[in-house]
Amino acid sequence: MKLASIAIVLIAIIVYFKVKTSVNTAHNSYEKVREDLRKSHDEIDRKFHHKDLLLDQTNWHYVDEGNQSGPVVLFIHGFPESWYVWRYILPMIDKRYRLIAIDLKGFGRSNTSSTDYEWHSIGREINGFMKSLNIDKYFVVSHDWGTLLGSVLVHDHQPHILGYIRMQVELSNKHPYEKTFGKYIQFLRRPQFFLFQFPWLMELIMADRKKFLINTYQQRMTTKFQQVDIDYLTYEYSRQDLVNVIFPYVHHSNWDFPTAMDKICYNKFSFPVLQLQANQDHTQPNEWFDHVPKDCKNVKLEWIAGASHFDMFDDPKAIAQSINRFLMKYFPKN
Repeated sequence: MKLASIAIVLIAIIVYFKVKTSVNTAHNSYEKVREDLRKSHDEIDRKFHHKDLLLDQTNWHYVDEGNQSGPVVLFIHGFPESWYVWRYILPMIDKRYRLIAIDLKGFGRSNTSSTDYEWHSIGREINGFMKSLNIDKYFVVSHDWGTLLGSVLVHDHQPHILGYIRMQVELSNKHPYEKTFGKYIQFLRRPQFFLFQFPWLMELIMADRKKFLINTYQQRMTTKFQQVDIDYLTYEYSRQDLVNVIFPYVHHSNWDFPTAMDKICYNKFSFPVLQLQANQDHTQPNEWFDHVPKDCKNVKLEWIAGASHFDMFDDPKAIAQSINRFLMKYFPKN
């Protein structure tokens, strides 16, 4: 028994130092990575209008495009993403609209000293950000982890929402073992959530940011992850120590899946909701959405054919067309 305990301790020590060595090596290479990619990164940046807004403990970075006096559409990214995942979509959205794509706090260039990552708090902060831009009402488009946050945002701040397009998150928290295991059933549906509960493991997984991004995206795309997109996101994800930011976002103490899923499904909102879902996302099987027509009476389900989880890269044209149809229906041209 003593030998087994000693072995466990030794293994733990070896793993710890392996993680530290890998992380330190990667951190030392970040500046070189950024220098190598700076030119191509900045060339893309010049095609968009980048702005910053300091509010409380967060300096919000966002891209602001389109008609500055038109109806506003707020775009919220997921993980591992940034405003950039909307790059190919923004230019194809109807020019009558003002389009705001944010970096969530702690991601990209949205620096923060805030330690409050509870989902309702984040929703309140995002709505406060919009108010600070003198925007009272707006549409929301969200993807992946941003959809969990976006769903809480629109639920909590309904008077400010004109419409909601949610992408790549299911619309039901129901599971046969939900009553027994509660929110921890999410670990069965999303094993990566369990891994993300341990910062040291996240450090190891993300030590090589470029490799991490390529593996994450390419496995959940039906098209080739293009080098220009790899380079830009690698640059963005080499800005800072993201683990300390990501960890509180995904930590189970901040979860509220009933609000992020069930309350959207069974909503009685005054505004329309569109579920835009890729039909080849193996991590979110199509059968997870079989119940939507029956149960989610106030949600329209629309499929993006031939795309997977990162459908903004697989088929940005199809997504832009869906967004434009949605906007046209509720704000038709005169």
